Amino acid sequence: MRTQFSKDLELERTREQAAVAQERASATERRALREIDQERTLRQKGEQALVDLRVELAAVQARARLQAHAQPAAGGGRTGARARRGGTGRFASRQVDKTASTGPLR
Repeated sequence: MRTQFSKDLELERTREQAAVAQERASATERRALREIDQERTLRQKGEQALVDLRVELAAVQARARLQAHAQPAAGGGRTGARARRGGTGRFASRQVDKTASTGPLR
């Protein structure tokens, strides 16, 4: 009888340990699933923020293009080095002043 009692006691302890282990495993699984869900949510928010920033960038680039196209019309079409030189063509800086004296006339 004593042997049966100790076997029953050992069996009961094993069942309790299994139940505790099962509860720990369930808690670990719930925690892992919660972390996965949080990571998924953060990734989705990050992707949405990226889409929003790309849309905003496209809008800013479009405004910049519109402003860049509007500015030359106001400045006579010359920008940069050409505007500073005063010429418009490829050889504008080599134009000769035809009114200047080139020497004695024959």
